[in-house]
Amino acid sequence: MKSKDLVYQKFTEISTLTYGTLLAMVLLILRIKLTGSYFLLFLGWNLFLALIPFALALWVYKHPSIMARPLIRFAISLIWLLFLPNAPYVLTDVVHLHMSSPKLFVFDTVLIGLFALTSFLSGVYSFRIFLEFYRLFYSDKIVRLMAIVIALLCGYGIYLGRFIRLNSWDVFTRPEATFKLIVQSLEHPMAWGTTLVFGVLMLVTSSRKK
Repeated sequence: MKSKDLVYQKFTEISTLTYGTLLAMVLLILRIKLTGSYFLLFLGWNLFLALIPFALALWVYKHPSIMARPLIRFAISLIWLLFLPNAPYVLTDVVHLHMSSPKLFVFDTVLIGLFALTSFLSGVYSFRIFLEFYRLFYSDKIVRLMAIVIALLCGYGIYLGRFIRLNSWDVFTRPEATFKLIVQSLEHPMAWGTTLVFGVLMLVTSSRKK
């Protein structure tokens, strides 16, 4: 598939994320310029991580034949799943609003909200694209089951990132420590609550009638 065909077929998704990213970054730069504070600079990095699942989904969409090989399909899906929680994770960055000054509270709320919405949509769009491909290889029943599992794993990934402070790449850089933290986290009710809430949110927003 040519790049222009890709842009045409996914124009709504690409344009929405592009405009959202540009506007969010402009507001962030404006805040830094006016205040001299780098307080919310981390939002730029979080947004970058959030866009990775969508970028990978677009790459798969452009090269659909590669998903025909089961082992490669599994590997790509696993990498995508490791980064997917980074997208809805930015929704939890609202916790930083308590550190915002009263004069900037409204501005910071809009700023974080824009970063969060753009990041969340990146996850939703990428989820939908991967579900499109799964329907080519599996029955509707299997795909629905996969969607539920993926959504819940995504919710659990948000818990690991926000509360356990794990990163997507920790699976590769420190696998033993990561595994221990994951096992230990299963004992906490917050882990199950966060998994369920964000899992349902991802499942509902990513599911659509064909």
